Amino acid sequence: MKRNTTITLVLVLVCALSGHTQDTTRFTDLQIDTFHLTSKKFKHTVAFTYRSVVFYVNFYAFKEVVEDELKGEYIYKEATYRTTWNKLTTDIQKCDTVFLTQATFDSAKIIPFDDFLIWQIETDKCVIRDLDYNIQPIIIREKGVKYCHPGIWGGRLFFLPSHREKCFIDTTDIVS
Repeated sequence: MKRNTTITLVLVLVCALSGHTQDTTRFTDLQIDTFHLTSKKFKHTVAFTYRSVVFYVNFYAFKEVVEDELKGEYIYKEATYRTTWNKLTTDIQKCDTVFLTQATFDSAKIIPFDDFLIWQIETDKCVIRDLDYNIQPIIIREKGVKYCHPGIWGGRLFFLPSHREKCFIDTTDIVS
């Protein structure tokens, strides 16, 4: 049984890592579409720097995700979430925008907000700027499946129109 678990874990890692290579030429059933993010303002905002973009999202929605993580089962990561929660609650009292970066979470080896950030794109609930602070109203999504020996990886990759060579966020939907 332990051998099967190890083989499955290795397969998942190989497929997941191959998904991050962003080589869409090997996608089967490739679908490309775009999201048009409308301009919006939030009374309170989180500016979250992630890879090559900054997400501007509703403070209360972001804080709710952090609170959910604090209630979760990954207690060994609690210190990072507790620190983030404290920063959110103290910084918002000083100004309307709280600035966070993925680097805080990289040190704890966690990527906590991918699903939340992708949901923000797909439901037009965020504003995205590149690192030069240019608003990016159009986001390109590539969705498909890759066959990676001996299994498959399926997911979504998101690109800025001016940077099609490298996705700024991605997610795995299936691995087998």
